Amino acid sequence: MVQNAPIGIATIGLDNHFLSANEAFCKILGYIETELQKLTFNDLTHPESTPESLTKMQELTNGKISSFKLEKQYIKKDKTAITGKVVVSIIRDHQGNPSFFIAQLEDITEHKNAEAALIRERDKLNAIAENVGAGIVIVNKDYKIMYANKLIKANRGEVEGKFCYTILNNLTEICPDCSVKKVFEQNSPRDSHEYLSPYSSPEKPAWLEIIATPLKDNNGNITAALEVTFDISENKQKEKELKESQQKFKTIFNENPAAICFSDLNHHILEINTKFSALFGYASKEIIGKSLFETIIAPEKEKEALTFIKQVSEHGIDVSGIAKHKDGSNVHASVSVAPIIVEERKIGYVCVYSDISDAVLAHKNSVKALNETLAAKRELAAALKKAELLNDKLEVIGSFTRHDVRNKLTTITGNTFLAKKQVQNNRSLIVNLNQIEAASHNIVRILEFSKAYEALGNQALIPTNAGKAIDEAASLFADLHGTKIINECQNLNVLADQMLTTIFHNLIDNSLRHGETVSQIKIHTQTTPTGNLKIIYEDNGAGIPQNMKKQLFQKGTGKGTGYGLYLIKRTCDIYGWTITEQGTESKGAKFEFTIPKNKLPKPT
Repeated sequence: MVQNAPIGIATIGLDNHFLSANEAFCKILGYIETELQKLTFNDLTHPESTPESLTKMQELTNGKISSFKLEKQYIKKDKTAITGKVVVSIIRDHQGNPSFFIAQLEDITEHKNAEAALIRERDKLNAIAENVGAGIVIVNKDYKIMYANKLIKANRGEVEGKFCYTILNNLTEICPDCSVKKVFEQNSPRDSHEYLSPYSSPEKPAWLEIIATPLKDNNGNITAALEVTFDISENKQKEKELKESQQKFKTIFNENPAAICFSDLNHHILEINTKFSALFGYASKEIIGKSLFETIIAPEKEKEALTFIKQVSEHGIDVSGIAKHKDGSNVHASVSVAPIIVEERKIGYVCVYSDISDAVLAHKNSVKALNETLAAKRELAAALKKAELLNDKLEVIGSFTRHDVRNKLTTITGNTFLAKKQVQNNRSLIVNLNQIEAASHNIVRILEFSKAYEALGNQALIPTNAGKAIDEAASLFADLHGTKIINECQNLNVLADQMLTTIFHNLIDNSLRHGETVSQIKIHTQTTPTGNLKIIYEDNGAGIPQNMKKQLFQKGTGKGTGYGLYLIKRTCDIYGWTITEQGTESKGAKFEFTIPKNKLPKPT
């Protein structure tokens, strides 16, 4: 039974030398039995696997374990390595003393190679799903998300286990034109549609294309749906621009004050505009398809016209002369002719005719328009000068006003402090004095906002060390109340001005005032797959309530003056950055500043 067993079986003495081995064991390692009897199991074990094997053999001998199982590397007779699964037990005599070991060996090299290949294939597919420029989700038949790649999670957070129509489209029921529903209910092999994301804004519409396909088991039953989402906003914008361009071209063509026609290479007319009809007296249906030589080129000018057309190059040519009206009268006109090139191939000509008398009038009008433009420019320069003077006055008035108000607030604060000392036993009066004191501090913060907002956009953006700005912002606080600030931006330079310090000062101030349980603030960076840079500010405090997030950066939102985050948002707009809040209520606030790579300083 041992000799014919399908797995390798060998006995090993207590000195680790082989005592016997069946045919399968010998075949696995490439030795014959007499050769194995001259070797120890250490001679066949790969050096990387030897320490663990020795430890297990010792534990087996000492009775700590009754057997052990290992997957380890073996060295065959031909010096090649294999992976084997070995089970070793020990035989003891009637007194319990160890006599010898029994090892059962199975060659699992092919299995391990296949397993490694499967893991590599899985990792490759996972890498593709995670790095493809599209959102990918797998939705089960109850419309819950089973899987989402990082692009989806970056936009919608953790979505797995949630209803797709709720987390992706902010709905309480299945989407009206749901592609996944068509896959499940209509057996659709593929369904796609376009829609405007409910999370986009009128200023920046986000158009998406959804493609859904079924996922089936081995029996062909649909078990889930794969939904791939592409951002087609850019294509939609280009499509819109193309339609607008076509409309503009159509308008320019039809309403152009010049007479325009298109012709093929044989000079047959393909299209004319309304001015062409007015200039030469032909309706569109009367002239389309006819030759220029049959219609508006006078017979005596045909030879001259042919010579002129031969001179037309890629840059076109201009000439003045006499053309023929439908009624036979002469039309004094200038004409510009240029070839129509499509994919480097000339397919026809565009001819632009102008009545010379109208051109003279147009010249006079253009001179008049130029003079009006120059006059308007002078008026604009004067208005700008007045605006600069007014801005200087407002800056001076604002500075003096803030100075005077600060002095008065100092007096109020001082007297409030003294009054609180004098009325320590009057609790209701103390409450009123505390409210006066809080209002005074609030006015100071509003004045600080006014000063910062007045300076907003007045400074040139220069390479600025973000880590230094963070340190300066933290140093402005007399007491951080034990909060640890981790600044990982020491070597980061960005294009900014002095407002960068104000940004981080306001964020730290908000964390200290409203974070409740905050004990740590961390500012670090991250590079996006598109090469943009993120500065991430996060604390471990109370976080921001979900119902406040939509209007978080609007003026007047918040527990304080309502100006801090508004000022940060306006500053980011000027820098060309974007800011979002990605924190979780009760776990902490998290602000992400995204800096486009074209807004970063160039390396020196």
